[in-house]
Amino acid sequence: MVMNIERCSYIEPKQKRSIERFNEVLRTAELVYVNSSLKDVTIQNVSKISGLKRPSIYKFFPNNESILEALSHKQVNSLLLLIKKNLDNVGKKNETELIKLIIDVTSIYVNNNLPISNLILNKFSKPIFFNGVKNHFSLDQKDERNRLKMGLTIILSCMDNFLEEEGCIPPSALAAIKKASLIYFSN
Repeated sequence: MVMNIERCSYIEPKQKRSIERFNEVLRTAELVYVNSSLKDVTIQNVSKISGLKRPSIYKFFPNNESILEALSHKQVNSLLLLIKKNLDNVGKKNETELIKLIIDVTSIYVNNNLPISNLILNKFSKPIFFNGVKNHFSLDQKDERNRLKMGLTIILSCMDNFLEEEGCIPPSALAAIKKASLIYFSN
């Protein structure tokens, strides 16, 4: 699992039984999210569907938003593992090749997970995504880190925009995102 170094509002359990309950909450919340809507992902609904008592859920998730945050982190961590595998397979490449690969893998993941794609491209996921990706770049100075962060923000925002408008990230959009990103990173 990719380490979550961002401060979060939910509490990750350490003990086996608690981990099982935590994961059950996430499975149920994802089911509700996919089959209903964002507003239906509530502690009350998750409790009712999972059969877990509300105090058991509140132990890990202080509010409804914290469940969405945990779901977002789970999805982004899955995406980051996939990016890491692909980067490991191609070895060390230049920045341009890394950016292209990150864009390709991210768009494929988003398109293959459309029902939950908003969890990958939201305010909770962007810092986790940046921290997971930045380790693959040589970033010695703060302005280099800021440049990468801004570039990745542009990429994710473009993907989110196309997803919202077209329901997926089509190949033409992917080409436009790559072109714009490469222009940004070449300056």
